[in-house]
Amino acid sequence: MYTSINRSVAGVALAVAALGTGCGEPAAPQFGSIVITVGTPEPNTNWDLDGYVVSVDGGASHTIAPNQALTIPGLQVGDHEVWVDGLAPNCLLTGHNPRQVRVERGEVSVTFLVTCGPKTGTVQVSAVTSGSELDTDGYSLVVGSRVSSGVPANGSFNMTGIPEGDHSVSLGGVSDNCAVDAPHPRMVTVGNGQVVSVGFVISCVPSAGLRVTTTSSGVDLDVNGYDLRVSQYGRFFSGNRVPTNGTLTIGALMTGTYTVELHDIAANCIVVPANRREATVVAGSITAVAIDINCSAPNRLAYVESFGTLADVHLVNTNGTAAVRLTTEAGADLDPAWSPDGTRIAFASARHGIFEIYVMAATGANPVRLTNGGVNDQPAWSPDGSKIAFVSRPSGNPDIYVMNADGTGVIRLTTENARDEHPAWSPDGSKIAFDSDRGGTAGIWVMNADGSSPTRLTSALRADTHPAWSPDGTRIAYVNGVGNYGSDIWIMKADGSGKVALTFGYEDVLDPAWSPDGDKIAFTSNSYYYNSHIVIIGLDGIAYTLPRYESGATNPSWRP
Repeated sequence: MYTSINRSVAGVALAVAALGTGCGEPAAPQFGSIVITVGTPEPNTNWDLDGYVVSVDGGASHTIAPNQALTIPGLQVGDHEVWVDGLAPNCLLTGHNPRQVRVERGEVSVTFLVTCGPKTGTVQVSAVTSGSELDTDGYSLVVGSRVSSGVPANGSFNMTGIPEGDHSVSLGGVSDNCAVDAPHPRMVTVGNGQVVSVGFVISCVPSAGLRVTTTSSGVDLDVNGYDLRVSQYGRFFSGNRVPTNGTLTIGALMTGTYTVELHDIAANCIVVPANRREATVVAGSITAVAIDINCSAPNRLAYVESFGTLADVHLVNTNGTAAVRLTTEAGADLDPAWSPDGTRIAFASARHGIFEIYVMAATGANPVRLTNGGVNDQPAWSPDGSKIAFVSRPSGNPDIYVMNADGTGVIRLTTENARDEHPAWSPDGSKIAFDSDRGGTAGIWVMNADGSSPTRLTSALRADTHPAWSPDGTRIAYVNGVGNYGSDIWIMKADGSGKVALTFGYEDVLDPAWSPDGDKIAFTSNSYYYNSHIVIIGLDGIAYTLPRYESGATNPSWRP
């Protein structure tokens, strides 16, 4: 009985349960949310700044910014697929995509990791080359500061990893008989993940050439040969060495006119009739250029070597041979000046405390002191050898004086309250050029040999100093712009007209001195490479071989 009753109750319960589930509304579904984060750890310069696109189960798309969270609500409890899309070409997603996510009531989080490298693109260059004597080894591709070889004469080449932005694109390694059509270079804008195409057209013509033959004669030839420079419109096509007596051929030149010149010539040699010359080359032929060089016994230069109390007077040949030290006393010896007959050298020496004027034999023997007190330096012989002009500072202000060659008969020539220095006699002995800052700016002045009628010749805003009279008396060389901004040698006529620059690009030049034949000028240059050294330059502006490479070479003076 007990068992039957229980079974009946259970049956009723089951029936009720069955009635409840089979009739009426079903149980309400359950919902939750997914919180999606796309993490990007790299610097924000690499980020995909327009964000990413996410979707759930292929539904609506949503945009999410890097390292931000996006909540998608109303998702039924259960399994879902989460997609991330819209990655920039420089970004890569780590892990599975889509990602399986189990949604429960409430929120569930899912994080995607995106790694973004630098934003770069590709420059694709194509070359089309036509004509004669094509550049068979192809070209190099230059994009900004990057250079890569591999562009065929007719073909294409890709340079990858170019940062997005604007870049200059050009071809390098183009043969001299070939030219790239303008515009060249080209400016392109590279986008992230993009390929930018650039096409160049190159035209080649039959090459022309130069055959340069050097013939050197005379004595003391330049045994090291010469530096041959061939240029056109400022573009150099050769920096090769040509023998002292020999031939050098330069091929693959465009047709046209070229400038041919020799550099690094010993200063005792000259190119006749002139160094710088023009040569015209035509397609398919070699133009012959004959250059004659005449060498003679080298001149002798007096100069000062070293600095401070170690400075001494030395001699050297203009081709750099036979260097001899003349003074050995303690204290600086400066400003050597040859007597007109070449037998004596006047100089300034501080061997007894302050600078005084001395004269010694050309061998350095028998130095004799000429002045006594006042700080005296910068001696300059009169053309007849009877007098010496110099600078003295008895009261601290430098003025120009003159005395007999034995030190007697001292006469003061300038009396202005100004700095008057660097006297230089005219070849006929009637005038003395000097520099002075009277009027506020240093300029070149000329006065009569007795100090009368001083006349200013230059009025540049920058200082003009160190005048030197040419041997024929028609010109004056001087230094323009002494100071922290560099300086150059200029030449003008003796009346101050016709000013032209002789040098360009040398650093802090000083002490110009004409060669006895008037064809060259030696000067001091203070440069980064050699420190103070002596340069000899022709009136065509072409420098000769440096006679002294040692640092501290200054105050050049030619032996007459």
